[in-house]
Amino acid sequence: MVSKVKAKKAGTTPRERRGRTTQSRISAKNQVTLPVDLLRASGLKPGDGVEFVLSPKGVLEVRAISNSWDDFCGLGDGVYDSFDLRKERDSWR
Repeated sequence: MVSKVKAKKAGTTPRERRGRTTQSRISAKNQVTLPVDLLRASGLKPGDGVEFVLSPKGVLEVRAISNSWDDFCGLGDGVYDSFDLRKERDSWR
């Protein structure tokens, strides 16, 4: 089995693919190959995490899992607005 994938030449732009660009089949190992045009449009890359969500109507969604710290920045804004943290810490002594 080949251990490396050929590197693309620098400065080349992806060319448009012909054929099925929105369909795929489930393999005998329950694997699905995502069409490259959809991957490019979604911004997903090899190694990115995805999750699968099944709606009550039976629609299967593939969502990107973000593990970026940037997504968590600012989540705590406003938590201590009405709370005096220094006063609370001083009361522990």
